Amino acid sequence: MKRSKLSIWWVDDEPGRVKNLAIGRIEERASDLAGAEAKVEPIILKTQKDRLAFEGRLVPPRRARATLPSLIVLDQNLNEVATEGLKLQGSSLAVSIRAAAPLIPVVGVTAVGIPKIPELQREQFIELFSLDDLQSGARVPDLYAIIDGFAALSTGRNRRSVGGDQSARVRLIRRWFGCPAEDNDLLSSCLPGDFLGAWDTETPHVFARWVWHTLLGRPGFLYDDLEIATLLGLTQSGLTMLLPKLGGCGYDGIFASVARRRWWLSRVRHAVRDAAGASASEPLWKLGRELLGAERAADFSRCHGRPESDCVPDVVAFEDDLLRDRVQALSEDTKLLETDTPPPGFEKRLVFTGR
Repeated sequence: MKRSKLSIWWVDDEPGRVKNLAIGRIEERASDLAGAEAKVEPIILKTQKDRLAFEGRLVPPRRARATLPSLIVLDQNLNEVATEGLKLQGSSLAVSIRAAAPLIPVVGVTAVGIPKIPELQREQFIELFSLDDLQSGARVPDLYAIIDGFAALSTGRNRRSVGGDQSARVRLIRRWFGCPAEDNDLLSSCLPGDFLGAWDTETPHVFARWVWHTLLGRPGFLYDDLEIATLLGLTQSGLTMLLPKLGGCGYDGIFASVARRRWWLSRVRHAVRDAAGASASEPLWKLGRELLGAERAADFSRCHGRPESDCVPDVVAFEDDLLRDRVQALSEDTKLLETDTPPPGFEKRLVFTGR
């Protein structure tokens, strides 16, 4: 959903941090990412009076609703704004914002390590971003993907559609995803029940988080570049050389971001087998390597931890228990991540253990 002008509010308690964020990085990408002009407005909260004034702006007169922003970015640690001696968390303010203005998406930003922030607090944002990732511009495309995706959920027509019968809601959700026909039944059965009844004011936020963190955030119906490369027996650079053969396989549905490219697994399987003229029994890693060519063997995947082996990686796993970097590995060299409970239809995450 494209608009001619976007407004983003950045709420913080430190003017210097907002200035140093290089707001220009967000504004300068608006044209190519959203087809619109964008203006980021810093809002500084240092006192309870500032907070009350800010919350008052969320409930403008009806004739002034156009002054509401397209996105609110909240600093997670609003240390200057204390209530009875307690520091205000951005996640607490996010709850108040959603209650007053449920059609505005809210994301968080923090300079603290994200794993250190309790899950319940993270859940109050569609996404909690590292300040470094926004300062560098690496995840600025995600901001615009969230703006565009949430706007699609919030249009009058779509709000009326999700209030209809269950089958109509399911069809609408599948259209939002651009779901391949062969995945329709399974994906429909994997949708959380909360999305199948009538939506209330909180449902768009919960749905946006499910799409962002589950459908797009973990392997299942969609794979990221590293997972698709592994499926095809290639490195990520090798996958890049095969992109012309994967036209129409990429995810371009709601909340799609150029910084988080995803692929429909079912479509990639068909595209590769069609391109290679192979049957369904042929291993995809073999077909991927054939399509790339033996002269590109340097871009064939290698098993992590087995430098001298000619084994073919069959999974992607976290390199260690820090759960940061991921590697292409042999399944027998990995273990299940014990703390991970995948929803129905999605894969369990793995951690590399070595032989």
